[in-house]
Amino acid sequence: MKVIPKKYFLRTAKKYKKKHYDLSKVNDVIDLIANGKIDELRQKHKLGIIKGTKPLLYHVHIDRSYNDDWLFL
Repeated sequence: MKVIPKKYFLRTAKKYKKKHYDLSKVNDVIDLIANGKIDELRQKHKLGIIKGTKPLLYHVHIDRSYNDDWLFL
C-alpha cells in the first residue's frame, strides 16, 4: 500500500519537528500501516475502531509513555 500524506499532516509534522519531538515512532507506525502489519499494530499500539463513523475510522496510540498520549487517525 502506498501512503500519501495530507497537507494537514505535513504541517503538523513540521511543527512538531521544530519543537524537537521524536517523530521516529510516527514513522514506524506509518511503515506498519503501509506494510499491512495489523497484528503488530493491535499488540503494540492498541489499534482500535472509532464507533459511529462511516466509512470506518481507525485510531492508533503512537506513544503511551507521554501524558498526552499521541493518537494517529
